Amino acid sequence: MKLTHLCFADDIMVFSDGKPRSLEGILEVFKQFAAISGLHISLEKSSIYMAGVSPVARDEILAQFPFDYGTLPVRYLGLPLLTKRMSLTDCLPLIEKIRSRISSWKHRFLSYAGRLQLLSSVISSITNFWLSAFRLPSACIKEIEKICSAFLWSGPELNPRKVKITWIEVCRPKKEGGLGLKSIVEANKVCCFKLIWRIVSRKKSLWVAWIQGQLIRSDSFWSVKENTTMGSWMWKKILKFRSQAKDFHFMEVENGNQTSFWFDNWSSLGPVHDIVGDRGHISLGIGPAASVADAVRLHRRR
Repeated sequence: MKLTHLCFADDIMVFSDGKPRSLEGILEVFKQFAAISGLHISLEKSSIYMAGVSPVARDEILAQFPFDYGTLPVRYLGLPLLTKRMSLTDCLPLIEKIRSRISSWKHRFLSYAGRLQLLSSVISSITNFWLSAFRLPSACIKEIEKICSAFLWSGPELNPRKVKITWIEVCRPKKEGGLGLKSIVEANKVCCFKLIWRIVSRKKSLWVAWIQGQLIRSDSFWSVKENTTMGSWMWKKILKFRSQAKDFHFMEVENGNQTSFWFDNWSSLGPVHDIVGDRGHISLGIGPAASVADAVRLHRRR
């Protein structure tokens, strides 16, 4: 699968092979689009990002085309685009947004219950957007929890000395003596599980199609090696969560074409690979990429 562009609202990201001819073709498409729709792309506000391009070729492209030269990381749709593992510095916009929101409540008379409700709704909605896309660094989560804890017990002055109990205790369910707030750590895990669920259930989305075509290919999601050089740092984080996700995974076979015979949990005994090991496909004569439907057809032939 090859991506040509991503478009969200009034932002568009176009992919190119980096050759001048390809860039000329993109600009020509922009001109035709403007002629038909009357909507013009603002090239002065556009940037070009390059990878694997020599300095000489880069300078030639910048001299020939009216784009600013952009470098990563850059914020896109409110989130940072990264090539390396996310750091606390990358999360500063999120932390500052939370601080800013709390500061906007300074002139309101808020009771303890009111502060608790604001943390439960407003702050959670801010963090959930990031949690749904990234596995946040522990340093970022600790900083957010520190801010939220100080706000809960002291109000907008954010005095950490007034904190009465640990944040872990605050996030326990009410029936266990806590206040019922959602733990950011646990929420981040749930979001990672949701990404895994989208992959294994073959949800119809561009992201899942790209993951399947570029990173999983003919393998099963459960058999992809963790030490693979393919994919981003976030992809490797998702792979590390598989061992935990397996406990909640069961595959409904249906016609069997989308169910891995070896790696999906489709029987009451668990994944077949876990039972017979790495050499099982040799002993049974069923390929490692075989689906349940493939195994049934092979059995009928015999």
